[in-house]
Amino acid sequence: MIKNKYFPFFIIFIATLIFYLPIFINPKLFLNRNNDLQEFFWPIYFFVKEQIIKNHQIPFWNNMILSGTPLLPDPQAPFFYLPNILFLFFPINSGFIVSAFIHTFFGGVGAYLVGKKVLNLKNFAAVFCAILFVFSPKLAGYIEAGHFGLILSWAWLPWVFLSTVMVSKKPRITWSIVLTISSTALFYTHSTTFIYAVFLSVIIFFTLLLNNKNKIKSICHYALGGVLSFGLSAIALLPQLTWIPQTNRYLLAQNPQVWPVWNSKLEFIRQILLPQNTDSEKWLPLGIFTIGLAIYGFLKIKKEYKLLVLMLASTVLIISANNLTPFYNFLILQKWFDYLRVSTRVWFAVSLTVIFLAGIGFQRIRHFRFLFCLALIETLVLSCFRLSKPAPSIKYAPKEVYEYLSQDKDQFRVYCLTRCLSQKEAAINHLELIDGYSTLIQKNYNSHALQLTGTYWDYYTLSIPPIGSLTEKLQPNINSLGEYNTKYIISPYPINDKDLKYLTQIEDYLIYLNNRYQPRSPAPIIKYLPNIIIIDTSNYGQKSIVISEVYSKGWKAYSDKNIELKIQETPNRLRHINLPEGTKTITLKYNLLSF
Repeated sequence: MIKNKYFPFFIIFIATLIFYLPIFINPKLFLNRNNDLQEFFWPIYFFVKEQIIKNHQIPFWNNMILSGTPLLPDPQAPFFYLPNILFLFFPINSGFIVSAFIHTFFGGVGAYLVGKKVLNLKNFAAVFCAILFVFSPKLAGYIEAGHFGLILSWAWLPWVFLSTVMVSKKPRITWSIVLTISSTALFYTHSTTFIYAVFLSVIIFFTLLLNNKNKIKSICHYALGGVLSFGLSAIALLPQLTWIPQTNRYLLAQNPQVWPVWNSKLEFIRQILLPQNTDSEKWLPLGIFTIGLAIYGFLKIKKEYKLLVLMLASTVLIISANNLTPFYNFLILQKWFDYLRVSTRVWFAVSLTVIFLAGIGFQRIRHFRFLFCLALIETLVLSCFRLSKPAPSIKYAPKEVYEYLSQDKDQFRVYCLTRCLSQKEAAINHLELIDGYSTLIQKNYNSHALQLTGTYWDYYTLSIPPIGSLTEKLQPNINSLGEYNTKYIISPYPINDKDLKYLTQIEDYLIYLNNRYQPRSPAPIIKYLPNIIIIDTSNYGQKSIVISEVYSKGWKAYSDKNIELKIQETPNRLRHINLPEGTKTITLKYNLLSF
């Protein structure tokens, strides 16, 4: 009896081990792919961990990239998602692998419970759903792309679906709590997926509510889950809502650019049936055998559920197909579609639907049970195919460049004209960059970076300067870089400027000293941490001070008499503070009012 109760979870655990076996053998398949994990998530997790351990504070401001940028309202900020505590106990590399493994197993358990409690499947069919979920090519695509937030969010999707259905059918406080925890976790791991999932959850809930005799009780329990979820996520949600209008996100509506752009309908269909190892956002395989079982399962469900499945699947297909559908010209005029940015991010709904329909189809087939093996093998092969995709070749500066720069113990920023400094290696060597790659970029810095970097763009970008401009020979404004505390400039080609002093060449990279370099503050800095800066103005002798930090509304300034001083934005987006007579120190603190 004990075996019958726990054996399915053992099978799911073994399946998770099999899926992650290539990564256990060769961690580089996960950790060293020159992708988002390596260049975005790794440096942030390293930075946050270091600040917590060394300075005993959670850093709400990230001073390592983009001349400083808010981290508190960043949707990818890691510090409010409780399972990330494990990174304090594991090395960063191990932490990513352990976290991904645990989440995938946990998601597989959720998929199994959906099969058992929602679809009323027998053990073998529910386990089949769980293994398909664990082996999912969509998950492998997230791993290959380094989309760590999506890897974690994938694990919570079955639990949101499970609790939504159970609250509708059997309203209990337990399921309201599961809905609260799963939806909140989904928000913290990937806010965009959270929005899609909540929208689908509402549709599913009210569709199932039509046949429910106890509608009021179900609505109350569902509403309770929503209210509690808002309460638990408000600490991050409210700062995000405050900050988004101050970012470059608005450019998506001004210059609509929803990806991926498909070359043909054949390409779209092929990526579902016989995929190529192409762009991450075009990776949509479901598996031919799995699709076959799902079609059979679809034929066996009730008519009212068929309509719901067709409606949701059609909507997701229209959105994901983007430029291929006759609705594209209408959709591209809608702001919500423009802000979607990546149309295939909603594809998880199709992937999960096919998995669970395949479970229904598998249980109904009395013969041809070998399809079970074929579907699982095909799914695993597709995932391995994706994980084996060669990592993109990105030319970064050799480690000797980081070592050379880190010998200077002064506080300064660095700029490489071709973004040759890896954000990961820069974080390890405590080098602060004026360029960078991030989820969102402040509007004011995005506009001023045109002058800093020496190039031009008028479209939404995650990278400063945009990747497309790196083929040009940039001519940055040396004086403006100096005002931004940029002491060293690195280039693979010579820069002719009288204000630059050539220092050395390491391999293909020339290193220049910026003679226009200005210190971070004209008055001595007593304390410099991500959330707080204390400056000694007792011998400064000026009525105002300009600090080489990007202006952001979350920063407040106080005198030594605890009087708040107004921070003004200079024309070049720095912070200007008027000093009352007799001010001995000023303290700058970062703390959004909404937080």
